This record gives sequence, C-alpha cells and structure tokens, in this order.
Amino acid sequence: MTPTLAVGLDVGTTYSSISIYENGRVQELSIPANGSQMPSVVFYATGKEPVVGSNASRAAFRDPAAYHTHFKRSMPVDPDTKKYGGRNAVELTSLVLKELITVLAKAHSESADCLSGKSPRDNLALVVSHPAGWGVNQRECIRKAAKLAGFEIDSFIAEPCAAARSVLREKQHRIRQNDLMLIVDFGGGTLDIVVVRNDCGTLHVVVPSSGDERLGGENITGELFKLVCKKLKLKYAACFDPDRGLDLSHQSLNSETKAQQAMTLWGLANDAKEQFSTGDTATIFFDRGKGPEEISITASEYERVTQSLMHRVKVAVEKSIVNSGFKWSDIQHAAAVGGSVMARGVIEQIARGSERSVQDILVSGSPSHVVANGAALSGIENEKTDSHVPRGLGLRLRDGNGGYTNKFFIETNRIINAGGEDFQDTGQAVKSKGGKTKIRLDFVEAKPTVDVPAPHPGVPTLITDMEVVKLDQVVHEVELPNGEHEALISISVENGELSNSLSFPGLDIETESGPITAGGAEYEETAEEGTDLFLLFDSSSSMMGLCIENAKLALNNLLDQVGGKNVRVCLACFGHETGLACKLGSPIDVVRKHVDSLKADGGTPMTEALNCVNDEVHKRTDKVSKSVAILLTDGQPFNARTAMRAAKRLKKEVELYCLGIGDNAREAYLMRMATSKRHYFHADSATQIPLQFSSITELFLTK
Repeated sequence: MTPTLAVGLDVGTTYSSISIYENGRVQELSIPANGSQMPSVVFYATGKEPVVGSNASRAAFRDPAAYHTHFKRSMPVDPDTKKYGGRNAVELTSLVLKELITVLAKAHSESADCLSGKSPRDNLALVVSHPAGWGVNQRECIRKAAKLAGFEIDSFIAEPCAAARSVLREKQHRIRQNDLMLIVDFGGGTLDIVVVRNDCGTLHVVVPSSGDERLGGENITGELFKLVCKKLKLKYAACFDPDRGLDLSHQSLNSETKAQQAMTLWGLANDAKEQFSTGDTATIFFDRGKGPEEISITASEYERVTQSLMHRVKVAVEKSIVNSGFKWSDIQHAAAVGGSVMARGVIEQIARGSERSVQDILVSGSPSHVVANGAALSGIENEKTDSHVPRGLGLRLRDGNGGYTNKFFIETNRIINAGGEDFQDTGQAVKSKGGKTKIRLDFVEAKPTVDVPAPHPGVPTLITDMEVVKLDQVVHEVELPNGEHEALISISVENGELSNSLSFPGLDIETESGPITAGGAEYEETAEEGTDLFLLFDSSSSMMGLCIENAKLALNNLLDQVGGKNVRVCLACFGHETGLACKLGSPIDVVRKHVDSLKADGGTPMTEALNCVNDEVHKRTDKVSKSVAILLTDGQPFNARTAMRAAKRLKKEVELYCLGIGDNAREAYLMRMATSKRHYFHADSATQIPLQFSSITELFLTK
C-alpha cells in the first residue's frame, strides 16, 4: 500500500523539527512553547518527570547536572554509556523523539490515528534524517531510541540528501536535467557537504559526504558567549565546550546564581548572532540586579572571534571538490541550507570556497526546516536516492575449528546506486571436521581503514582504527563434509541498509540472507576464564580537566564490560595519592567508587604504582589463564630508568598495554615499556581516550 502521508523528523544536535507532506504540499509544524524548532535538550532531575526543549533550558539553572545537551554527538562513539545523569544518549534521544511525536499527534489527527493503530500504519511513512557520516551502528541507535519512544521508523535519509531533495523541489525552475549541485548543510552542530546530480527529479549522489562533524552554529554562539563574558568581566568563558556547548556542570558555576547568569549570557550571545545575520552591530542588555547593562558588539569584533570558524567553512567546501576529482566549473549550482546558514559570514565563505559570488548561492526559503522537509518528501514520493557507505565494511570469518580469515569488503565512501548493489567474495576457505559447523561472520565499520596487528598470535589482523565500530555478529550453522571448502559471502546494500548471505558453490549449500544491524542479538564478547586485570592510572595534575574525566569514563566502560565475568580487577594510581587503590579481586562496585573519586593532582611517580602492581602479581597463589595490565598516562615518570625496570619485571608475568595521551607522553619510551609495539596505543587528545581504551579492551576481551 502506497502511503498517502509522510512525516519527516530532523533530530538535530542542537535543534529538532517536524514536517508533513500530503496532497502535494509540505507543511512545517510549529512546536508549542518552542517555536518553529525545538532545542534538542533534556532536563531530567532525580525523582521528577523529564522535560524536553525550551522548558528544559528554562529549568536548567536549578540543577545543572540534570541538564543534558549535544548527546547526539555521543552516538558515533559511545551511545550506550550512561554518562548523562545515569542515562545514555539513546535514552535521551528517545525523549526528544517522543516529544516530537506528541506534538505531531496533537497537530495532525490523521498521523495520530496511524501511529495509534486506529488507521492503517501503511498510510503513514515516517522518515528520520541523520548526519551523512553515520553508518549502520548509528542508525540502529536512532531506531532503538524510536522504539523506546513508542514508534517504528520506516526509513532513514542522510541530512544533506534530504536537504538536496527539498532544494531541488523548491528551486526546480533553476535546476536542469543532469545538473550537478553542491549542498552545504550548516546546522547547529555539524557541517555536511555532498554533491548530487538531478536526473528527472531523482537524486544521484556523485560525491560522498564530507564536511566538519564538529562545526556548526553553536560554535559561533560559543565564541560570542566568550566575548560577552570578557566584556562584562565575568569568568564564565571556560564553560563553553566546543563539543558540548554550554557546560552548566563546569566548576566555575558553583551556585544557582552563576548557572542562571551563564544561561542568560548564552541566550544573549545567541541573540547577538541573530542580530548579525541582518545587521552590522549587535546590542544586548544584561542585568546583574542593578539595572540593565548595555553591551555593544561591532562587526569587526564578530569577525575577529569567528575568523577561525569561517575559515573552517571555506576549507571544508574547497576540500569537498578537491577530493572529488571535479572542477568547480563542473558544478552548476551551490546551495546553502541548515538552521545556522544565515549567520553572518557563512554564505560568504561558501561562496569563496566554491569560487562563486554570494548572489549565485541558492538559499532555501526554509533553511531551518529544509532537512525535515526533504525527509518528508522522500517518504511519500517513494523515490530512492543514491547513498554511500561512509565507513568501510570489514569482515572476519571464523569457522568454529580454529580457522580465521579477514577481509576488507567495501571501501570507505563507496557510492551505492539507488537500486542497490551486491558485493561478493569467493576467496574464503572454511575447514570442517564434518557434520554441523558453526560459521561466524563478524562485521565492523571503519573510517578510514587501517590494518593493525593481531590481538593474539596466529590470528590474522582485523580491520580497525580510531573510528572502528563493531557491527553485527551473524552465525550460520551448516552441515559440511570433512575437509576444506570454498565459501561465497555476499553483502547486499540497498538504500543504506545491509544484508548478507553465505553459500558453498561446490556443495550446493546456501544459507538464508539476513540483515546486518548494530549489535546483533547473538553477538557477545567474553573474557577468557580466570583473567586478572591490573589498571595503572595516571592521576597527576597534568590530567586535570577533560583528560581525567574521559579517562574515568574509559575505565567505567571497561568495568561495565567485565562485571559479571570471571575477571579479577586491581587498581593502582600515581599522582598526589600514589599506591594500590583496590587490591586484586576487589568488587567491581568498589573499584568503580575509587575511579569516580579520583582527582588530578601531584606529579608522576609511575615506578611506585608499578611496584605495587608487581607485589599484587607475586602475592597470587592460584593459577589464571590470562593476566593483563593497562597503563594510562599523559606524561613522563619521575625516574624513567626505575619505571622501565619495574615494567620489565611486570612483563614477565603480565601482558602490558600502554596508552599515551597527548604530546607529553613519550611514545618511544612507552612503546618499549609495553609488551610489544603492538601493545602501545596513543590518544592525540582527551576526547580520544575512551576510543583508544576501548580498542585495548576489545583485544584482551576477545578470545
């Protein structure tokens, strides 16, 4: 049954919106108490009902720890970590989705009837947009969030592709057959760029998405916020985090009054940004209780504080074509869309980057709803858009009898045509002892793809890197004769969705195809029986701020994974408080409490911590199948020679991994300290710590 009604949901990093398409017309819904868009924020205080949107922002200063923003940015990295007041990014996203659907149900009775089951669900197509760089794993997180909110998603569309569809409909009188169009989607939290071709109203992606996943209108607001704080001589500027927006839990906001002032200043900074979209000056008023103070911001001040951001816009546009192989003369149109595209200077930078005049840039009449509009259009028109695989697809095949084969299946940013595409590999060999054989296919996404050393001797390398995402584990059980057999593995990609099948051409055996999702039900990582885990944690003063917070997050993620398994944990720290924090075998909850209480202070007496762990290792009387130690540090030990001697002693009994953080960690030294070069990992910045730590965790947890 062809749907007669389509709903497009744009769940943005900073703002979310709804559009409906029926009877050939797009309707943009306003959201009560929020306006045309709803802030993607949640206030969730203990013992109280959650509040979403503008009302959440108003309540934030009462309990800053209960106010959560930018959780969409956690989806590509750690969607399941409960780092938002005991809740994870999926749960908070579900609250935003639930609020949007509630608004939809009140504004449009027919949609409400379809969602409630009063009318056939087939009458309604519900489409949700997502950043172009998201793969299967992230889309599956949004699908889980929707299920928590009480509804099913029919399909997904990448945000720049949705924007392109909306622009194509809006500017159809200017866009001819086979024209190439550059779409620059500048939202509140991300910058996405894609090149599409118009083929009789159907879009074909010809250049995969690029852009800047950490650049958006919120960054402009943040720079103005810091400028306003400076003008008022208020020490709140450090509360702005480029990845999280206004951080109300920052140590400088240690009272309700300060939190309220920071929230007010953030709103004023946003007002100033809006004023600069139409004028050359901005004037705002701030009241500290003694009457309003007038703050004026000039165009030159605005341009100075946003100069680096605007340069990033221009560079991203330039790179989108340089990396594509096209020339700018090949591109007929450049379009600027997104909720923040009207901020002063953005369109000018897009014009410079695309070697065009400002007048030549197509600007949507509904820049804040352009993605939601396009999502709704894609639902009812039932026209597929070319997609691409933003993360390369890797595969490990295990035949259950000690055989391993690894394969890089689909390269990063491979464009898939609208009708779908099949990929096959016939080079896989499966050994069987005869009878029923379990064949396990482990799928991963990686961007870009890099081969790293094997986790265990004799096991081939698995595709991995900083941005690797574990997908599904699909298990096939087939009846095979004794011997080695050639296997044919097939992957089908259609409209961004993946499915697989396994067959044996020489034996005329074929298994049923199945979808590849994120975190399949049969997937499970188990640690080897009798594993002892020793954690050496740098808590010196140089770890203060994001470093120690991200390191604590990484340790807690690990404790979540080993809890309930046959793993004994020991924790040692080196800093102001140095020594054994938790002896080997301490309950996981006890270890977690010590991790949460850690503070950054003091120097780096690494030798003492290594000696404490050595003592714990040699106290053991029982045998274990595996002993692992992970040392995390951002600096250099007081005495490099004695620390290395202690590490050599430890390596006689324990497999030692080292994770260095930042420029002060001496890579060559830590690489020698680790069991081998393969056991050394490096995080360039604090935000990379959980990812790199997770890579180490996977290696020793996976058999």
